[in-house]
Amino acid sequence: MADFRGKPLILNFWATWCVPCIRELPALQRFHRDFEARGWRVLALAVDSPVPVLEFVSKFKLALPVGMAGVDGLELMRVLGNSQGGLPFSVAIDAAGRVLERKLGETKYDDLLLWAAAAKS
Repeated sequence: MADFRGKPLILNFWATWCVPCIRELPALQRFHRDFEARGWRVLALAVDSPVPVLEFVSKFKLALPVGMAGVDGLELMRVLGNSQGGLPFSVAIDAAGRVLERKLGETKYDDLLLWAAAAKS
């Protein structure tokens, strides 16, 4: 996580078996590609087992950083405001480490654009 310190971050919790999670991955990849040069980072944390995640990443050629949160990811989601433990769950964090936005459910590219704009304010 030290690589993400001091930079705005979209933290996304997902799983290979979660249909809305898979639907939102293209928007997250697009945001990663479009905003990386502006300092934004995207980290997709899989609340899943390693083998399906590795197979999924390989098959779909994900171009954004993916980490393994496993079952411990459920506790991290709760700490970040997802008391229900549902997926997908995304959090926008500014460069100072403050949570700007939280969303339980599928995130669209337009949501990400709004969050990036709010971080400038």
